[in-house]
Amino acid sequence: MAMFRDVGKIAGEATGWVLGKPIEFLGHMTNSDTISSIGKGVNQTSKFAGDTVGQVADGVVNTSVGYVTKDSVKSEEGKNDLSDAVNKTAKGVMSTAKMTVENGKDIYTGYVDQDNERMKSGLKGIVTTVAIGAVAIGVMDFLGGSDQT
Repeated sequence: MAMFRDVGKIAGEATGWVLGKPIEFLGHMTNSDTISSIGKGVNQTSKFAGDTVGQVADGVVNTSVGYVTKDSVKSEEGKNDLSDAVNKTAKGVMSTAKMTVENGKDIYTGYVDQDNERMKSGLKGIVTTVAIGAVAIGVMDFLGGSDQT
């Protein structure tokens, strides 16, 4: 039963299209590779967020159903879903951190070497990462529901 994951994928794709495509279009209209890149990144991270939220939901449901019905196979399936979601998220965080460090190095090295193009490239990379990350967090909050009371 991957119903929640399927719903999450659809919601993530729809959200990515609604949020990412207009940004990407704006980038094309203004000839800005940075804005286009942000739009593409928003689209991709929205899909990832939807899939992950759905996978977590399936994992929780399957683990719970397996526990209640004493079905160890179902429970293990749920635990595997949860583990996979955590691992994918951790890999994404590590990849983002690595890109941020590389862009930060470009900014610093460009400053030291008085290489404005390298500084500019590093800064664009960080701006893109921050913009995509902010939208991804918002999408996760939206798809996962608000924890505000």
